[in-house]
Amino acid sequence: MLLPILGFGQQTNNGLSDQISDQGELKMNVKTDTIPIEIWNDQILLKLKVNGKEGFFIWDNGFSFSAVDKPFTNLLSLKELEDLKKIEVNDAIKAKVKLDIKLADVIEIGKAKVENSPILITELEKIFGPNYKISGVLGATTIKKLNWNFNFDQHFVVISPAPFSTKGINIDFGLDPYNTMFTGFGINGKLTNAEIDFGYNGDEVMITSEANPLFSNTKKNKIIGQTSSSLSGLNNVDTSFVVKDFQYVISDTLTTVPHKFIIHVTKSERGIRIGNRFFRHYNCIINFSTNKFILTERKNKIDAMPTTNYGFVILKIDNKLKIILKYDNPNVLIYPHLKLGDEIVEINGKKADYFENNVALRDFQINAIKNKQNLTLKRADGKEFILSPRTNIYR
Repeated sequence: MLLPILGFGQQTNNGLSDQISDQGELKMNVKTDTIPIEIWNDQILLKLKVNGKEGFFIWDNGFSFSAVDKPFTNLLSLKELEDLKKIEVNDAIKAKVKLDIKLADVIEIGKAKVENSPILITELEKIFGPNYKISGVLGATTIKKLNWNFNFDQHFVVISPAPFSTKGINIDFGLDPYNTMFTGFGINGKLTNAEIDFGYNGDEVMITSEANPLFSNTKKNKIIGQTSSSLSGLNNVDTSFVVKDFQYVISDTLTTVPHKFIIHVTKSERGIRIGNRFFRHYNCIINFSTNKFILTERKNKIDAMPTTNYGFVILKIDNKLKIILKYDNPNVLIYPHLKLGDEIVEINGKKADYFENNVALRDFQINAIKNKQNLTLKRADGKEFILSPRTNIYR
């Protein structure tokens, strides 16, 4: 498990955002269209056009509005909204961020067009670091105007104004006034709602630390550090826990799914959050016309996240490699003097400049674990530490 990159939460702006949350008119002259997708940083990417300019966009219902990256706006001619210039959002780590909001003449998703759509201006470099390939985010205001049939085996999605139908696991969902998607979720006998956020790329179901009493008799793996990132930056250093022994149901139909997952209990969450990897274990229909997911079996399994790790997670911050998180792991017991915030000048002989951004650094760490490779960390004081992939400790 490594640092997850998260999307937005809800937003508020004296009610004005509510008035435009449904704005944008869908036009599609064919019944369906098939669009290639790819997975990057465990997020779904597709090509689309904003005002005729093409770019890669993240499919993220966790963004209440669609958004374009600030450098990409230089190619666009976006209109001003008469009564609304900025909007205040609560990002994924509960921090408030003010963003410019404008109007796009047209967003083209294959043969579908959404005209006069509100669009946020954001700075994705704050999340991904430099040298990323993303031009923006396709958010819920646009997404909910279509139905989506994702085939993750063959890397495409079929879109349609009409709902899709097939046999599979059915999960009902709702949308609140901010376009946040939620479904019923029960954990150890306690029923509540969970947010479905495809911008969250972790494998765990995230739950607020207020749920700690539900796991009082459960063995836990303790994590100390900064586990989440969003537009406002990293969350504060926190002590959180991972649990893998629990009972659950999802949706109002009290459904379970075949694949196993773990739960991460943290102060950084508002409630319960389920990310896109939960659904990418299956081919996935999302019918906004009927408020229903339909999950069907994949021919090719999703790439499994490693069950071991190095005990420490390293992130690139201001062009320096720093330890931002540590688990209860044998490596941490072996090297108690390797601390949060320590600057690492080399990882296996590679300096900070070798990693063009945090996506590349994340992939490097995951691939090293999968290949059962040791990591040799050289700290700024010249001391070296050799880490091998180890299983976390649950106490």
